[in-house]
Amino acid sequence: ISQKLGIKVITYREAKELIEALGFTKFTEGNDGFCVNIRNSSAIFYDDTRSPERQRATIAHELGHFVNGDLTKNRPPCKGHHCDHCKEWRADSFALNLLF
Repeated sequence: ISQKLGIKVITYREAKELIEALGFTKFTEGNDGFCVNIRNSSAIFYDDTRSPERQRATIAHELGHFVNGDLTKNRPPCKGHHCDHCKEWRADSFALNLLF
């Protein structure tokens, strides 16, 4: 799915220097993964030291953010507002449906 959407999937280890150069190290501390969209390039970064099951769940969750439009201004409103809790719930729901 990520390839079809043009989203790179990269481990924290593979992208250590890039993550540091972009100032994203705060996202790696205690987080299983995060996603970005910079200058028409999309990527999911994830912690490959976690279990394979956790890695799949993390990648699916981050993919949900892209599919749900959370990284664009075109995402649909959640009951009239854009809240972080709602976008996390939508990403979790996407991952759950994708994996199960």
